[in-house]
Amino acid sequence: MTAASATAAQATSRFRLPLAFAIALRELRSGAGGLTVFVLCIALGVAAVASIGSLAASFNEALARQGRLLIGGDLSFELIHRQANAQERAALDALGQVSESASFRAMAHSAAGKSALIEVKAVDDSYPLYGDVSITRAETAGPIWRKPGVVLVENALLDRLGLEVGSPLTIGEATVTIGGILGEQPDRLADRLAYGPKLLMSSETLARTGLVQPGSLIRWTYRVKLPDAKAADREALAAARLGIESEFPQAGFAIRDRTDPAPALRRDAGRFTQFISFVGLTALLLGGIGVGNAIQSYMAKKREIIATFKCLGSPSRLVLVVYLIQALLLASLGIAIGLLIGALAPAALSALYADALPITLAVEPHPVPLLTAALAGLLTMVLFVLWPLGRAASVSPAVLMRAHLGEE
Repeated sequence: MTAASATAAQATSRFRLPLAFAIALRELRSGAGGLTVFVLCIALGVAAVASIGSLAASFNEALARQGRLLIGGDLSFELIHRQANAQERAALDALGQVSESASFRAMAHSAAGKSALIEVKAVDDSYPLYGDVSITRAETAGPIWRKPGVVLVENALLDRLGLEVGSPLTIGEATVTIGGILGEQPDRLADRLAYGPKLLMSSETLARTGLVQPGSLIRWTYRVKLPDAKAADREALAAARLGIESEFPQAGFAIRDRTDPAPALRRDAGRFTQFISFVGLTALLLGGIGVGNAIQSYMAKKREIIATFKCLGSPSRLVLVVYLIQALLLASLGIAIGLLIGALAPAALSALYADALPITLAVEPHPVPLLTAALAGLLTMVLFVLWPLGRAASVSPAVLMRAHLGEE
């Protein structure tokens, strides 16, 4: 008799989960009224967390992929107030192809007497090492900024001074000609904060201006393009950087490489992501409150059905599992909707605000933030539904009798 009872108990245990699934699915097919709010709360909370995580991952991935374009080389060495001396320049030349540029602020004067503050960048013939300079409305094709006395300016300067392409412009002691409109530059994120329209000229044109004087606030940048054999090797990149640092410890070089092209931008984005992540988690928790209210209202409507289960001999555990399965299935639907929104967030942001973004986002799905959002949504659901489900599972069969007596 004892053996038979044990066998029956094992059989009950074995088939309890399939039975719970069957009951849960049948109830869902018959209608899950009131649980639309449940699904929407989970979807919105997961979408908030997934979108923020995906955008942060896309931004970091874009920085890593576009490092060469963002700094204009594999390595960047920056000096303030002075150019690299002969020994320093020789050491840089030994690493690979080098491009020298000078950046500073100056005043531009039109023939009509108008003036404006501008951001000047003077580059040598090797510029750009990576990428291309975008030029519109140019008088001639090609890198016209390399011609002595010819400059490229942003359209804002033309509007401010009432000029057009081909107009003369005075900078320092030199009068130059506007050869075209300056568009995108491969290393624009490496430039400092601009207080005026940008202007691009050659190093030879810079010498004509007479603005390079002792004590001039000029930022000299040396971008290095490593040989192809070393360009993809992180160890070679680190060795080249360390070699310059150890050889010239007092030079004052500010060094960046393609693996971390915009550290300040990355830090700012990280802080912003942390702040927005708290907002996303708050949205998820608020959604959890909605989940708890929705499931509590739903279970209140199921009290007579649960009492019927109890009258038929169903244990409280089976009742709990049945409605927990329903909650998991509906939560899975909400999580799937939220993950879809989160995965598409980088692509949507890139499509809507591509011109305003400093870099091109990596729009492919990122598994880690999506998995994190899914787990957060699942944990939130479990946290807010267990208490209502536990109370509902403890409903007494007498509820059914009281309901019938009340009807009579």
